[in-house]
Amino acid sequence: MLPLESPVAGLPDPGRACSLDEIAAQLRHLKVWAGAPSYDVIAGRVNEARPASERVGRSTVVDCFRAGRRRVDPELLASVVAALHPDPGYVNQWRQALKILAGTADAAHQARVRPGLPEESGTFTGRTEVLDRWRRSAAPFSLTMQGMAGVGKTRLALRLARLLLDDGVVDEAMFVDLRGFHESQAPADPAAVLDGLLRLLGVPGAQVPVRRADRDALYRRRIVGRRLLLVLDDAAHEEQVAPFLPAASGGVVLVTSRRTLTLPGTVNVEVDPFTPAESRAYLREALGLEAADPLVMDRIARRCGHLPLALALAAGRMRARPGWTLSEQADRLDERCRTGRFEPGIALPLEVSYRNLPPAGRRLLRALALHPGPSFDTAAAVALGGQEPAVTTALLNDLTDQHLLRRDPAGRFSFHHLIRTYAAAAGVDEDRRADRRQALDRLLDHCLTTASVDVSRLEPGSGDAAGAEARPGAWTDTELAGLVATAELPASTHDRPDYASDLSVVLHRYLGMRGFVKEALSIHTRAAENADRTRQAAALLQLAMTELRRSGFPEALAHLNRAERIYRHDGDEAGLLTVLSHRALAQIRVGHAQQARYDLVTVLAARRRLGDGPATIRTLHTLAGAEYGLGRYQEAAENLREALTLARHHGDRWLQAVGLCNLGGTELRLGRLDAAATRLEQALDLARRERFVSTEGCALQYLGDLHLERGDHASAETAYRRALPLLTGAGHRSGELSVHIGLGHVALAVGDPDAAVAEFSRADEGARESAVVDIEQQALAQAGLGRALHRLGREPEAARHEQQARRLWARLNQARGADVSGP
Repeated sequence: MLPLESPVAGLPDPGRACSLDEIAAQLRHLKVWAGAPSYDVIAGRVNEARPASERVGRSTVVDCFRAGRRRVDPELLASVVAALHPDPGYVNQWRQALKILAGTADAAHQARVRPGLPEESGTFTGRTEVLDRWRRSAAPFSLTMQGMAGVGKTRLALRLARLLLDDGVVDEAMFVDLRGFHESQAPADPAAVLDGLLRLLGVPGAQVPVRRADRDALYRRRIVGRRLLLVLDDAAHEEQVAPFLPAASGGVVLVTSRRTLTLPGTVNVEVDPFTPAESRAYLREALGLEAADPLVMDRIARRCGHLPLALALAAGRMRARPGWTLSEQADRLDERCRTGRFEPGIALPLEVSYRNLPPAGRRLLRALALHPGPSFDTAAAVALGGQEPAVTTALLNDLTDQHLLRRDPAGRFSFHHLIRTYAAAAGVDEDRRADRRQALDRLLDHCLTTASVDVSRLEPGSGDAAGAEARPGAWTDTELAGLVATAELPASTHDRPDYASDLSVVLHRYLGMRGFVKEALSIHTRAAENADRTRQAAALLQLAMTELRRSGFPEALAHLNRAERIYRHDGDEAGLLTVLSHRALAQIRVGHAQQARYDLVTVLAARRRLGDGPATIRTLHTLAGAEYGLGRYQEAAENLREALTLARHHGDRWLQAVGLCNLGGTELRLGRLDAAATRLEQALDLARRERFVSTEGCALQYLGDLHLERGDHASAETAYRRALPLLTGAGHRSGELSVHIGLGHVALAVGDPDAAVAEFSRADEGARESAVVDIEQQALAQAGLGRALHRLGREPEAARHEQQARRLWARLNQARGADVSGP
């Protein structure tokens, strides 16, 4: 396997060998790297550099490449290496590796110091911002390039160093491999590095001081007046590079490390994975492709984590399999990712970083990999790790310093996906299944408890005192993606079988307030799949309510029918009343308002009898919707006023905002424009303060209708445009369609019938979707199309749309069947 960031890019690293067999294996790799010359050719090259009395035969050279040897001739091996790659510094690495294996030198006291820069091979892409900035900088300066394993720190340092040499910023360069994260050797001792540097600076070996302080002083004197560039690669800690900083006058020092180092006089440069565009550019160049499907390239790049090392290894494998298509290569990487297997060459550097951690750090990293969300906070880490907050905080800091975790400005943590995959696999290998389950149990308990407290502050009567330190719902807003992911965890991974249904109960009101439709569908679906009968019925009701918010009326009715069967079987009157209320909402929108009104009158009487205030408020809202659908606007307004009074009595801010919005819309239908404006502005203000996104969008949509009614077309369009992203983001499909219809009428009013056709067509297409089937919106859109096409002189088409509008209105309300304008 190639090293992560080899000092000589592409060459085997003898320092990684832990036995003579591994030295022989690295020598065989070197032979392949050199073009696989024959043993006769290698023997000839060796003999050219040796006296006649010391020449060797072919079989002697072949023995150097064989496994199973008990001893080797170091000088002969060095001659063979030189025959394959005649670089003195590289040959010296092999000598030192043999000394270490023979026990004649301690690894820490052997430093790989070489003149010049290692050869660069392969593709270099991106990093233009760093290169452009620092190649124009005047020496002296010192940089530390830090980042996770495989991110390309050494390649970047070498590229910058070469540019500085080419530009004449410096005159000479030296390269030191500090072995900070070597898999088998100790980090290089700074004293040994000084020894090697002094020799390269012209100090005879016999004159190199023994004492470290004397070496420091002599090194400082020797570099005065020299424009020297020093690359210190793979630093383990600050002490290892401190003697060489800051850069001397006219010089440059470039340090690379997987740790975050704090070094005086040095600028830290964070080396991140490639951007998607950089990854595509890298693959195109590495594979010699002028054009390729960007979607497939992105799949490959994502599976490689946008890491240069992983991309390089993947590109090499692709070149070795020319018969494979890019899609087949991407499929292969998908499969490896699914099964948690790494590309050869990726696991080793991750293993080294992982083993460099203390045992407590490794345990926490494995536990954190169990978190299913995209990011997490310190409290979640405490829950997963099961340790005191202070201990966990210290470990998190260390994991971040070693670039095994990323921390954003808000203090949240996340994994690079390759590190998460590695840590999760390590957890399977090193932790008991019971321990992993307990860690997840602690996390789920933490999520459920914290979410319950957080969203309870949104409930009626909670006030703001309890949330003085943070906005109510703020924690849940931040953690929502992670909460959804916890609900989707397989039940076999933890011991909280009711977690999804409990989370559904805790979050259902919050999700409705905030307009999080996609998240609600996910959580309530998992709850319905994994709950007992009673809990399942509650989850089905939440699913139905969510579908109603996005105008998914057929799906809502299906969920309600299932819930009704459970409640009837269990004799649950309250559950049945709730089913009837929500079924009425769907019936109103699919043209059965009369049946809905009949059911709702029955439900309302039962709610009042039971003294259920919040349920009575909701029923009044639903009944108002039925009255509205039947054209009984005055009755609808009376129900909404009563609902608003009750909501204020109970301190329910959400139902107050909804009530003000609906009442404003009804006042608008009654022609009471000033009263409508007052109600809608109040609704808008309350919705914004409480972050009721869907209600805010609805209030703006009604305000657009109000401005349109008043003839203020510019204000109407502004209100509609502000409403559209809110309603779309909240999944409020009906409101979104209403906005398009409103924009169509604005376009007609300002004399742009083509734009009107486009807006009405969008509304019509949306209302026809199988998951929506909104007859009222279809009717309004068809009527609008008829008007717009009349303006364009397309009379036959206009007549067809007007006729369709009449048929749709007849389904909703027989009394309005001849009116193509709608209610």
